[in-house]
Amino acid sequence: MRTYLFPIPSKKTDDVNWTKPLNNYLLSIYGNTSEYQEDLSQFNKLRQDIRGVHADLTGIRLYFKYYSQLELLDLRISFTTVNRHKKITFNWYDAFDQLSEHKQYALPFEKACILFNLGSILSKYAIHQYELSQSSNENADSLFKEAVQYFQQLAGIYQFLNENFLHAPSPDLSLSTVNFLKNINLAQSQEIFNLKVISGDLDQSKNSLISKLCRSTSNYYDDCFNCVSHLLNHHENSVGPSSTYAIVEDGLDDEDEEDSDSKPTDEYDPDSQANSVPDNKVTAQIDSLWIAIIQFKCYYYKSLAFYFHGLQLETLRKYGESIAYLNKSQEIISEIPSALLLKIGKAGISGTYELLDNYKYHKDAVLIKLKDLNKDNDLIYHEIVPSTVTLPDIKPMDSAKIIPINKIPIFNEINESNYSNFLNNVVPINIHELLSYYSEEKLQLLRNELDEVDVSNEELSLVLEYLKMPKALINLKEIVNNKKINEEEKKLGIDPSIAEKVDKIHFGFNLDQSNKSQIEQLRKQAMGLISETDSLIGVNATFLKYKDDLIKVKKWLYDASNSDTKLFGLINNEHQYLYGVLGQGSKSSEFKQLFHLDSKAETKKPSQNEVSLLDIDDRELNREEDEQTRIEQEIKLIEDTLHDLNVIKTNKQKLIETFKKEIHNDDISDILILNCKIKSTSEIKSLIFPEELKKFRPYSDELDKLIGKQNEYVENLKVRWNQLNKNPKVQEVQSLNQFQNDLVKSQTDKINTFYSNNWQPYHEGLKKGVEIYKQLVQYVEGIKIKLINDQQQQQQQQQLMRGSSITEQLGKMSLNQSQIQSPNFTGQEQYTGQQYQQYPQQYSNQQYAQTQAPYYSQPPMLQPTSATGTFGNDYSRPPALPPKRPSEQSATANANLTGGSIGNQPAHPNTNIPSSNLIYDQPSTYQPNMYNFFSNGS
Repeated sequence: MRTYLFPIPSKKTDDVNWTKPLNNYLLSIYGNTSEYQEDLSQFNKLRQDIRGVHADLTGIRLYFKYYSQLELLDLRISFTTVNRHKKITFNWYDAFDQLSEHKQYALPFEKACILFNLGSILSKYAIHQYELSQSSNENADSLFKEAVQYFQQLAGIYQFLNENFLHAPSPDLSLSTVNFLKNINLAQSQEIFNLKVISGDLDQSKNSLISKLCRSTSNYYDDCFNCVSHLLNHHENSVGPSSTYAIVEDGLDDEDEEDSDSKPTDEYDPDSQANSVPDNKVTAQIDSLWIAIIQFKCYYYKSLAFYFHGLQLETLRKYGESIAYLNKSQEIISEIPSALLLKIGKAGISGTYELLDNYKYHKDAVLIKLKDLNKDNDLIYHEIVPSTVTLPDIKPMDSAKIIPINKIPIFNEINESNYSNFLNNVVPINIHELLSYYSEEKLQLLRNELDEVDVSNEELSLVLEYLKMPKALINLKEIVNNKKINEEEKKLGIDPSIAEKVDKIHFGFNLDQSNKSQIEQLRKQAMGLISETDSLIGVNATFLKYKDDLIKVKKWLYDASNSDTKLFGLINNEHQYLYGVLGQGSKSSEFKQLFHLDSKAETKKPSQNEVSLLDIDDRELNREEDEQTRIEQEIKLIEDTLHDLNVIKTNKQKLIETFKKEIHNDDISDILILNCKIKSTSEIKSLIFPEELKKFRPYSDELDKLIGKQNEYVENLKVRWNQLNKNPKVQEVQSLNQFQNDLVKSQTDKINTFYSNNWQPYHEGLKKGVEIYKQLVQYVEGIKIKLINDQQQQQQQQQLMRGSSITEQLGKMSLNQSQIQSPNFTGQEQYTGQQYQQYPQQYSNQQYAQTQAPYYSQPPMLQPTSATGTFGNDYSRPPALPPKRPSEQSATANANLTGGSIGNQPAHPNTNIPSSNLIYDQPSTYQPNMYNFFSNGS
């Protein structure tokens, strides 16, 4: 959707020569104006350039730059002095009536006209950006946002003009006209944002928001129409330009300058005819097309508001109210006079055609929607339709806001550049020197007060640090009132790292119990398997080769049992209670009880016999209660004193900040300018400066009072605190407080020692023990299975040999010899050296489990890595090998007993195992004659 926007017309002006008057003024002040010639020529050229600028960013920057330099000129040069001899005439024409001419000698008139034209070209540029955003452009969104911001900046410029330039000499600068222009730009900003939301709401999910935006747009245009409605009949009766607003008559020449001095022309005339017009009625000759379009938009957007609100009610299933609001929308759109539409249509402007198209589309949409909704209500819903008179109005929502002129980025950027580049050295020297001297006097006064405040604050900090306030008082109060903080470890003084270690013990507690139980079960299972295997061997010499393996297994089991004893000894009776408490975690009440004073205080004092209630003296109890009350009162008084000291310190800081602001905001330049011509410099320094500095005396007096009160409170605090510390009851509880700190430190050290020296090796040792015992059980099971297989094979061979001839037995032996090379052979075998070396590569442990290969794996070798008995922590086992032939077994039997190899396997290949402190990594204490301890007597 598109709309028609109002371009504000520009004011025309005649040329002005700034160079000669300013040069004469500076020459009279400084005697030499060579350094200012470039600034003067550029300033004069800038005034000429703004007369023909286009409505683009370049033109906007030129107007901002010229206005900024006008402000700086007014601040640094007395324009009255410049205009004293040869007056500078500013000739401007009315924006809405180009034949109406207005002349002024006053610089504010020039500023007001510049601001008006700045708003004019800014409005045209905003309209241009809006039209570009409506075309198929990649930067449509950014262009639309710029247009909205420009309209809001326009409103800020006209608001500034309305507030700072009163008694306008021309109708286009009157308060009512400027206020009208401000409102119409706000209305246009609200309008285009409203249309943007409508165009983007394809699924009609924002009907409520759109209705509120439309109502706000209608309100804006209502305000604008109320300002110009009285001009509807004025256009037909208005003939010729109006010159009644001109303060200075035309044709003023040099001979009339003396007469003109009788009435100052650089001041606006408050009694001019322009001020007889009501404030809310526009005095400028606004185009009748503007008035017609504004009136049309009032109707149109009000009807749209009721229409979209009716659609929203339909989605809420309030069909009766929806029909009522749609009827209201139809009534409003039908109230638009046909003459108004005819006038807009005859304008012949492309934007007005868009308005009429929107009008027709909206009118048809309302009729169609009403017809459908009435039909559905009559046939289905049967809801009562309220009267349009009783309908509540729609709450407006404003999206447009005024951007003040000092918030416009371009203006701020140009101001910063001009301030240091345009007549920056034009300052009256005598006034500048006096102001500098006065500023130094103020700063010296401020420094003196700051020194006093800093000294008083330092004294207070030293006293509180010496008395350890307020921490010492808080601790004493908690102990006296038995308010122990038991819930937070931080307040107990517990190191956070302790809580972290306790939580680790807590998370591993259940696993430790499970691992310990599993070790005991696996050890029993291994002993049972050893006994069963030993009984299977019996006295059969053929299977005595397995005896060596069982001996080594018994040795391993013996060493593991010794390791278990040492490992379980880490959590002995001394540490069992602490381990149980820590195993419940840092949040448990049992853990926190370790740091309670009451839990240990009984052990510090000798036990006393209980006293009968009949023997208790009531007077003694009353004396203790009175003493407790008196201590609490003393603590309360000290707390009040500390609070008062804190309030005094805060008040001093606030007073200093206020003092700084007053000194910074103090400006006596006007006073110096008025007095510098009638008083000498010494008189100003000796009379005016001291009198002006008296305004800061109340701040100094108030600071002195606060510092005096602080000293009184500090002395009172010292006396009360000393008296409180001498109280026997207080001394007793302070000793208990020291005991509490000692208790926390003692328990912390105990937990650290238990964690590092006991729990960590215990926890890791249990996990490693489970792994070793599992391997040991698996190893013994492998021996047992291999033994059973060998026995079965031996029985089968004996049966075959009894029932066959020698030739058949030799053939079967040859067949068995060839089956040794087969992966599926499970009988008794004989290996050569080459076969022994190749077999480990042919079969893995997993393949053995699948094919019942005739070999078993063995548990890990535990080999010492140093002479001190420290063992490595690498428990990976070597590759499993099939058993050797008896001849090979006897050759290596002795070496295997020393730990070089286990059974029929080679020695562990890993000889560079890293050392650790695990219990299972300790050296063996096994003796060869001790294996019977694990057997069943076989």
